[in-house]
Amino acid sequence: MPTNQEKVSQLLADSHFAFINSQNNESLHLANEAIRLAPKKPDAYQCAGDAYMSLGQKLKCNCMHIIIILLGVVVKYNCINSDYY
Repeated sequence: MPTNQEKVSQLLADSHFAFINSQNNESLHLANEAIRLAPKKPDAYQCAGDAYMSLGQKLKCNCMHIIIILLGVVVKYNCINSDYY
């Protein structure tokens, strides 16, 4: 039986895979499940933020990045200066 950490890692891998295949709703769903299981894992918020960005939901994307900052991690993408908008 996989550990919680292994489940979260698999969810994040699946979320990233869905994102790169433009399955943004599925990517967001998987990222949110990872957040539910590991609310202090910044990678889960990054995946959710990427999905929100691609779905055109700038405010939610920015909220995910604020959470990452509050968790003490450098944000990989900056939705405020993104060419997506």
